[in-house]
Amino acid sequence: MIRATRIMFMLLFAAAVASAQPTITALSNTTAARSSRLLIQGSGFGTARGSGHVDIGGIVAPLTRWSDTLAYVPEKAAIGSANVQVFDSAGLTSNTVSLKVTPRPGPSRPQRAQKSCQLSPRSRPNLSLSPTTSKALTQPPKTC
Repeated sequence: MIRATRIMFMLLFAAAVASAQPTITALSNTTAARSSRLLIQGSGFGTARGSGHVDIGGIVAPLTRWSDTLAYVPEKAAIGSANVQVFDSAGLTSNTVSLKVTPRPGPSRPQRAQKSCQLSPRSRPNLSLSPTTSKALTQPPKTC
């Protein structure tokens, strides 16, 4: 009877540990730019973060929340395919989910209008005529 109780206790303990292992069920996006937000949804992360963390491509991601696990894709994340994995405070690891990391978009700048060249009213050239051809020897300067 004592032996059966021990076996039953060990089976219940093993089932409890197995169900507590973190599991990633979904990412908010399968592609994310560096330093962007990424929502990781799943179960078994634990109610308190403790020493738990998220790795994205082998780099620990800074976290803002732990219950839903909202993470930023780290600036140092390599461009290309990266694995996302959750580590809980007990040291248990989740499944890995693939994420495509893209370059961070640069600031958009409006296109400058090209200046048109005009004659400068201040710098009108002194036009001289050739005594033999009656043609202007110099062209007026353009300012652009």
